[in-house]
Amino acid sequence: SARDEAHQKLEAARRERLRMVIGQFGGITPARGQMGGSAPLSNRESAAQMQEALNKFITGYSSNLGMHSFLKGLGQLLEKQHRCSTVWRWVVIDESFTERGDERFVEEAIGLLMGFFRYFGPGDDNGIPLGSQGWDVEHSLSDRQIGRLLSICRKASNLDIAASGKLVDTGISRSNQDGALDEGQSICPEWCVVM
Repeated sequence: SARDEAHQKLEAARRERLRMVIGQFGGITPARGQMGGSAPLSNRESAAQMQEALNKFITGYSSNLGMHSFLKGLGQLLEKQHRCSTVWRWVVIDESFTERGDERFVEEAIGLLMGFFRYFGPGDDNGIPLGSQGWDVEHSLSDRQIGRLLSICRKASNLDIAASGKLVDTGISRSNQDGALDEGQSICPEWCVVM
């Protein structure tokens, strides 16, 4: 019918828009899109930028009921990753982006994920099916940094709704779980001034 055909065209246009937004990042990440450089996430400034971006995103979408399953999926990814020695991947079907919100949501959600997580598109060798996208938690995030992100996501993790996506343990070892590579580890907190 004409209605089905119109719906198919609309969905095809939404998927193409999703591919374009991902393509704006060159289809790659590794957690640096938001910073515009190659600074590792163990850098204090980069970790603070990630916290700020996540807080802004969750605050901006937490009142929208249509986004709750997406927010919950993101929160559950970070919960799984915390205190786990291997990297977790979030596999999300395209409709979680294309049917949940407007173009602004697609741009902001993809910007957050491409900026701070490692992207994997669909392919036989990575277990991500066609019509889905995948993001790994950045390997260099320490449990301390993930704990800070979790404190931002607590509201989303407790929502009474099914989470978007599927969580997969990649089996890849994390490079900085204990925080040994975190910048600025000192006995004096940030607010401390040495006289």
